[in-house]
Amino acid sequence: DAVAFVAAAVLVVTVVRLPKFSLVLWSQRSRPATGKPRLSATSATFLLPSDANTHATLVVDAKQSAARRREELGKLRLNIVSAPLFDEASQVLGKALVDFGRGFLPLKVTDGIWLNYDDVLPQDAQLTFRFSATDKQRDQVKRGLSKLAGEIPVCAQLEHVPPKGQQEVILRLACPLQLLQQTVEQPGTPVPIPQELLQQGEAERFCGQLVEGGGIREGLWLCAFTQFGQLLLDAIHLLPL
Repeated sequence: DAVAFVAAAVLVVTVVRLPKFSLVLWSQRSRPATGKPRLSATSATFLLPSDANTHATLVVDAKQSAARRREELGKLRLNIVSAPLFDEASQVLGKALVDFGRGFLPLKVTDGIWLNYDDVLPQDAQLTFRFSATDKQRDQVKRGLSKLAGEIPVCAQLEHVPPKGQQEVILRLACPLQLLQQTVEQPGTPVPIPQELLQQGEAERFCGQLVEGGGIREGLWLCAFTQFGQLLLDAIHLLPL
């Protein structure tokens, strides 16, 4: 760890690569939950109502091997884990902007706001995710999505941080970006995720590479040495021939 701190300290002192180092480290701060999802989705449908005052929804029917008790739940969070999506967005929208946005993941799910925690308890569960946005925010999302390739996989997962024990994946969903584009372009029209993408293991296959945030400690090593190496290359290029 001391070696990484030395490399980071050099970056801080030289200032030149400090902004990029800070953004990359910020984007690596969280560690996504891994493993097989507890819930298996049987159907999932997006809907963006025509009325801007009404929540956009994602309704998911799912099954689990057994019901769970409310006291078993700790905190829920929503994460985006598709590496190809972030790679595409970095090329189109700029890596700095994408790294900044990634740093806010995973998003905290407050009980009763985006999702009712009781939705995940039954053996045969129906989860209703609710997302609100103003007309301006809808337009911004629509413009942003329109710039990205429709075939890029979007992989999202609902994660659980229990009161005791290791974090787990409650639900993982995958779909091509074009389904989200279709949702925002056709308000009032339900857009289902194809059944073949809901089969067991299909989300992982379709998503391909998943993001692997290492947390602050591991991220410090990676970011510090990567940017330190770039700093050395910058210095070499500045040397007189």
